[in-house]
Amino acid sequence: MSEPIDQVMAGCVVLVTADRRSGELGAALARRGAVIRYAPALSMVPNQDDTALLAGTRALIAYPPDDVVVTTDIGLRGWTEAADAVGLGEQLTVALGAARIVARGPKARGAIARLRETTGRDLIRTVVKRGYRLELMEAGTR
Repeated sequence: MSEPIDQVMAGCVVLVTADRRSGELGAALARRGAVIRYAPALSMVPNQDDTALLAGTRALIAYPPDDVVVTTDIGLRGWTEAADAVGLGEQLTVALGAARIVARGPKARGAIARLRETTGRDLIRTVVKRGYRLELMEAGTR
């Protein structure tokens, strides 16, 4: 028989604001006597269920950008996988394939290796000179 866990948090109310693995954290604290309340500040939505992401993808396909700035490998992969899951993958690839692609770093560069790349400085000059439409993909945004 295992020894009982000390109830060092008895009488405490703990607000768990994380979404990811919140159940595990809450259970661990509850075993020590805490009363747990959940209020995630951010929630995780699977990309293929993210209506804002899919609406933005459809808009981008309808009006392809001249330039795309990719800041994260995981963001680009998640986006293309979500598009694939709802049957938009090929259309997204065509729309992105026609654009000038700018990679923020080596991981993003690896994710777009099949597409044409340029440097940020070249892109800024081009945007200023020609008034291109620019899509900027940032981590944690849509």
